[in-house]
Amino acid sequence: TGIRPLSSHLMSSNQFMACIVCEKCLALTVLQAGGAHGNWPAGSLGRTFTGKIPCMSVIKNFLRYLLGLLFVAAGINHFWHTAFYVAMMPPYLPLHLALVYLSGAAEISLGALLLFSRWQVLAGWGLIALLVAVFPANIHMALHPELFTQFTPLGLWLRLPLQGIVLAWAWCYTRRPV
Repeated sequence: TGIRPLSSHLMSSNQFMACIVCEKCLALTVLQAGGAHGNWPAGSLGRTFTGKIPCMSVIKNFLRYLLGLLFVAAGINHFWHTAFYVAMMPPYLPLHLALVYLSGAAEISLGALLLFSRWQVLAGWGLIALLVAVFPANIHMALHPELFTQFTPLGLWLRLPLQGIVLAWAWCYTRRPV
């Protein structure tokens, strides 16, 4: 539940230490047996050191800004290269041009919201919904590579798991920041 191993290693035949970090609050908990190691005192078993790990939050914020800006740029691209996005639309969907504009506006809005930590949870869930909604267009592209000769068929298929990675990236921001 938000706790994962940060590091663990065998110190000697009878000493083992592991650190876990809570992803929610970035607090360290030391699990240790058999004596001291570095700055961790003997008997630190189960002790939580609540000092923040500044580099972790800096990296997470940088990645949040990066994802937000990527979505803003992609959304703007819907308005600059509209014909390309209309061509991506599966034929069974109506109102291709309106859906391209709507998805572009959603990408710009949600990407911009992600830039503000106050709105990141809403933006994260919105981006997940958007990625699920546009997935049929990516499947359509992969199934019809002859319509998209500027891309290799392999590249079109590789876009599908890439969208899953972007979805997981957006999911990282669906919880309230600490």
